[in-house]
Amino acid sequence: MIKLLDNVLFLEDREKVQVVLEKVDIVEALGSILKEAKNTYCSLHNLHFVSEIEKLNVNSDTKMLKQIVNNLVSNAASYSPENSDINVTLKQEKDRFVICVEDYGTGIHSDVVDKIFTDFVRSAQVTNIPGSGLGLFITKRCVDYLNGSISFDTKIDEGTTFKVKLPINL
Repeated sequence: MIKLLDNVLFLEDREKVQVVLEKVDIVEALGSILKEAKNTYCSLHNLHFVSEIEKLNVNSDTKMLKQIVNNLVSNAASYSPENSDINVTLKQEKDRFVICVEDYGTGIHSDVVDKIFTDFVRSAQVTNIPGSGLGLFITKRCVDYLNGSISFDTKIDEGTTFKVKLPINL
């Protein structure tokens, strides 16, 4: 319910979206976001965070970063069995930082792979899992606002890994 409310509020404001840049240590910020996500979305999963970076100051929009990470982690939890691992990694690639969210869940079915970032898209194979079909659409919009990219690898019944690349200095 919390995720749905966050998504609806984001969509309501999308016509007047402004990127608010601030300098933030991405390692600390991501750790804080994930600590909250553990209590909100992942209480039944093993959420792990590994950073290959000790400290990295970036200029980014923390509200959008939180939206991106929360949507990806929440989806990972929704589509993965209880007590399974969800791995979040952070690394730097030249002038970008990379956040990967990996789960060991259902994977993304072929009926939606090509349109997964479109609004209201849900696979016909996962009718038993609640959702609105807005999370990845909003995630992609946030990534675009931050001049980044998002990609994924998926295997049915093995899991999915999302990779978000964002500029260090926007």
